[in-house]
Amino acid sequence: MTLVVLHRTSLGHLPYGQWLADSGHDLVVVTEPGAETGHTAGAGAEPGRAEGGAASAGVGAGRGGGFAAVPVHGVEVRGVEESAATAGIEGRRVDRVAASAGGGAGRSDGFATVAAVEVHCIGRFAATAAVELAVLEIAARRPVTAVIALHPGDQIRAGSLRDHLGLAGQTRDEAVVGADAIRAAELLGAAGVPVVPRAAAGTIADLYRAAHAWGRPLVVRRRRGPERAVVAELAGEAELRAFARGGIAEGDTAATAGLTVEPATAGPRHRGPGNPATDAALAVLPAAPGHPLEVEAVRDESGTWRVDTARYTGRTAPARELVRAQAGLDRVRPQPAYRESMEAV
Repeated sequence: MTLVVLHRTSLGHLPYGQWLADSGHDLVVVTEPGAETGHTAGAGAEPGRAEGGAASAGVGAGRGGGFAAVPVHGVEVRGVEESAATAGIEGRRVDRVAASAGGGAGRSDGFATVAAVEVHCIGRFAATAAVELAVLEIAARRPVTAVIALHPGDQIRAGSLRDHLGLAGQTRDEAVVGADAIRAAELLGAAGVPVVPRAAAGTIADLYRAAHAWGRPLVVRRRRGPERAVVAELAGEAELRAFARGGIAEGDTAATAGLTVEPATAGPRHRGPGNPATDAALAVLPAAPGHPLEVEAVRDESGTWRVDTARYTGRTAPARELVRAQAGLDRVRPQPAYRESMEAV
């Protein structure tokens, strides 16, 4: 049985092997080249450590048929085979390593090992379908029991892989709700939860329709992503025309499908449970183990609290708990500190 982890370098060095060592499963990490340090150590040497005591993410080739101890996301592995390029996928390299036996019993540093590890390094990780192809190739060779992904940018692809492979966990449709502002608003609105109105902004006509429906000022934002950055603030006709000249389409075909337009909101905000709007949203939104959603509401001019964002951020619980929940090992416990610290924004 195999657990597959999708890992991005921006997450830092995470000790997946430590966190999942009691699963009894093999571990395969699909990552990007920047996750490697290239560190190797001689036979019997202890693995190098990253800051904070976690093992570094490096993978190196074995030397001359000898043995090496290499830290791979918290897993001590020995007997490293030579790296080999996988045919048919450009820019992909696979390091196959076999872990030492014994599961880390008796080790004084708390490290445990898993049965086997592969690390697939894929260039242009965020933008290429080679990541999905790599996981499908892994699944063709060994039974995969879970796909684990912490980064917000990998939620939809991980959900699609679970759907395709028939795995438990968050589906693609559930992942889209946590990543797409319009889809989340549609789901909540259909359930009677008050939401900030917004629409796709792909053409100039979309902006004028929004101005007619909601007045000005308007805000153009990114449709997907945990932060949904503001792209433009349209206070009046001059700003709208200037933004349109920047490249938004004149006709019916959306040239910027990744944008939304919505009325500007300047009222008080509340993030997390404890507000009528956020509590209602959390009761409606899909609750997939290891994928908690962060909900934020804003009070409009009439005094009504409306949900502004519902998103997966990966910061609402410790990373270890999210990883183990996605692997089907544990449930994520409520985080009182999160609720207290984020209630008033």
